[in-house]
Formats: sequence, structure tokens, C-alpha cells
Amino acid sequence: MRVQRQHKIFALARSGYEALFRLRLSAADEEAVEVRKKQLEKEADGDKEVLAMQIRRGDGKDKAFEWRETGHVPVSHYANLMSSAIAAAGGNTTVLLSSDDPEIYSLPEFADYTPAQLVPSPRSLLSGGWTRQAFENARASGSSVVVDLAREYFRDAKILGETTGKLFCGGNGNTCRVLAVVMGWQTAVEEEGWINVDDGRGWFGVDW
Repeated sequence: MRVQRQHKIFALARSGYEALFRLRLSAADEEAVEVRKKQLEKEADGDKEVLAMQIRRGDGKDKAFEWRETGHVPVSHYANLMSSAIAAAGGNTTVLLSSDDPEIYSLPEFADYTPAQLVPSPRSLLSGGWTRQAFENARASGSSVVVDLAREYFRDAKILGETTGKLFCGGNGNTCRVLAVVMGWQTAVEEEGWINVDDGRGWFGVDW
């Protein structure tokens, strides 16, 4: 029933993820991911619970009725959900933050959160989030920004998905659903570590 019906689709996505990441991540990116994961493990020191949040902006829109005016889940909603999760964990947490919008990282609501990557490349970040038109413009101009964005995206996905046991994101975004796949069925679905902050639905593999 419900999300359990998606198990085979999830497994197919997971096999695709494993093949893609074996083929596409460069040695330098793999090393950067592992170094960052070890840094986070050291900071957690075995006692802290690692929570994560991925906030999508750009031209992807969230779908729940209450977000109809802006098209995006407000940051206050993310912050409130995370505050509850931190309290439930006894406050002994590390919170990882990832977003396609560089302005998210400087918001006061997330001042105590840790970027998934400590030094994201400024020139590879697009103000306001990633949009299809911005990608098309960059590709047409021959800019390397598309490659930089892809590398940054894959590194973020691996760091968040392979480090956290509880992740908050907008389930109608492809990145959010990919992160569940990186986390794995057991952590994301069975243990309910993947939380859709948009409309509350469980994981789904087909967008409609």
C-alpha cells in the first residue's frame, strides 16, 4: 500500500544512481566528498545526530495549496520543522544545508546550519536558484558553469544522502526525490528519514 507500491521503482532508481555515480564522478570529486564526510563525522564525534535540509528554488514549483502565492515552501516552514527535529534529538545535532540558491545560506534562520560543502564555487551558483533558461543561456555561450553546477549537484547529493539519517526537502522537486534514493530504501522510507515538507506525500518515482 501507499509508498510500498513504489519499492520496485525505487530499486530501479537506486541501481541507476549506483551506475551513474560510478561512471560520472571524477576522482577529484570522489575525494572531495569523502574528505567532507570524514570532516562531518569528526565534528559529530559519534554522539551528534546529523540532520539535513535541501531547499529548492529556481523555476521548480512546490504544489501544496498553501504555497500557491509564491510557488515555494517558505523558509519559515523549513526552519520550524527542523527546530522540532532538533528538539526531538535533544539539541545534540549537526544540521547540513543545501540549496540551489546561494542567498539561502546567508538567511538568519539558518545561521547555525552547516553547508553540505564548505566552499561552494561562487561562479557556479546562480542567484535565485537554477532555472532551465539560465542553463540554456550558459550552454549557448559555451560557459563552463553547467559542468560546475553538475559537479556541485552530485557532490551535494552524495554528502547529504550518505551522511544524514533524516532529511527535509520538497518532495515535488527531482533533487529531493533523488536524495531519498541516495539515502536508500531502509533509511529514507522504512525508517521515515526522508520528509517531504511540501504536501507530505511519501516518496514517488513518477512526476505527474
